[in-house]
Amino acid sequence: MNPTVPVFIGTYTEPLPHVRGRGPGILPCSLDLSTGDLLPIGNPVPVRNPAYLWRSGSRLYSTSEITDFAGGNDGCISTLHINPHSAALTLVHQSSSRGSGPAWAHGDPSGTRLLVANYLEGNIVVFPIRPDGSLGPALDSHRHTGSGPVVSRQESPHPHALLASPDNRHL
Repeated sequence: MNPTVPVFIGTYTEPLPHVRGRGPGILPCSLDLSTGDLLPIGNPVPVRNPAYLWRSGSRLYSTSEITDFAGGNDGCISTLHINPHSAALTLVHQSSSRGSGPAWAHGDPSGTRLLVANYLEGNIVVFPIRPDGSLGPALDSHRHTGSGPVVSRQESPHPHALLASPDNRHL
C-alpha cells in the first residue's frame, strides 16, 4: 500500500473579478506520495470562496474572500474539523474576519492565535483560538493607510499575509 497524506483544496464558489469561481468549496483529497496521484475523497464542504487554508492538527481554517458575511461588510473565517481516519471535513464555526476580502489566515508559533490579513479592507487582525478551535473576539487589529505607485491597483493598502516571528514576539 502506497503512503498517502490528506490534502485540502480551496476552490472559489462564486465569480470575482480575478476568478471564474465555479468550484464546490473545500475539497478533501488524498495525495499518494509514491505516484503523485491526487484523488478527491469524501464530500466537499460548501465554504464560500475559500482563498487560503491553514491546518493545525485536526483543525482547518479557511478565509472566505467575500464582503457580505452575516449581512455586514466583512469576510469570513471558517473553522473545520478534520476526521483523523477519513480526512472528512465538518464545518464547526464561522466568524467575521473583521474586514472585507480576507486573503490570509495563519497561526502563530504557539497555535493559540490566528493571524488574518484582510486584503480589501487593508487591515490585519489577531484572533485567539479557543480550545474547541473556534475564534474568540479579536485581540488586536491595525488598519494600514497609503497607496502605491501603480495607481490603477494600489489605490489603498492590500495586505496579503501576516506572520509571527519564530520567537512569537513580533508580527
